Amino acid sequence: MKRHKSVLRILAIPALSVFAPHMLAAEVVQANSHLSSDHEISAHWGSSLTATGQATIEIEPDTGILRYLRVDVDGIAPDQLANAGPNGALGPIHFHNYPQGGPQFFVQQLPGTISATETGLRLEVTDWKMDAPMVGQERGLTAAFVVQ
Repeated sequence: MKRHKSVLRILAIPALSVFAPHMLAAEVVQANSHLSSDHEISAHWGSSLTATGQATIEIEPDTGILRYLRVDVDGIAPDQLANAGPNGALGPIHFHNYPQGGPQFFVQQLPGTISATETGLRLEVTDWKMDAPMVGQERGLTAAFVVQ
């Protein structure tokens, strides 16, 4: 009987090393959102664009990895985009919180691929380890703060 227990223990070690990474996978948070130009920030800026869209995001909060982001926008073509911020440093697509200029205000620039669609554009980002926000890091805000 002792001999059988030893064999089982030896067999269990390789099995754990194969299956353990799957059991330790980070939590992924998923969200979907409708996009429009009538939200508070666009209204405040007097946006004249009537574009709408959908966004889907999958992020690992514990690692700060943006696994997938897809933004489909109807009503704006890629050639209509303009870089924002001082000297265009924020790029054409970014997100931020509100109120602008508040102590916790940040602007997170986004990498990714922008492509034309029949009715507008699509932005896709995959497996991006989020950087500290371009606006906000001077006050100590980090990528972890943006994720939360």
